[in-house]
Amino acid sequence: MPISVTSTPPSNTAGLEKAVTQLNQGFTSIGMEFDIHDDSGQVVTRVIDRESGDVSRQIPTQEVLHMARLATYQKGRLLQTTA
Repeated sequence: MPISVTSTPPSNTAGLEKAVTQLNQGFTSIGMEFDIHDDSGQVVTRVIDRESGDVSRQIPTQEVLHMARLATYQKGRLLQTTA
């Protein structure tokens, strides 16, 4: 499955935030948490151990989010713009 590195378009951010809030209201009781990653705009899903509060699994992982952040930062540095 390909991973999108693009951020959420500004026009859709409010709707996405509302959807994430609704998901959290419905799924927190079963140990799932949703969030919007600040740098990439991707939805992050976490499975939480209800007893300890620890994160059991996160999709996408912290490593993938870090790579996406680096890829976004490096975008534009691939081409030399001065002679």
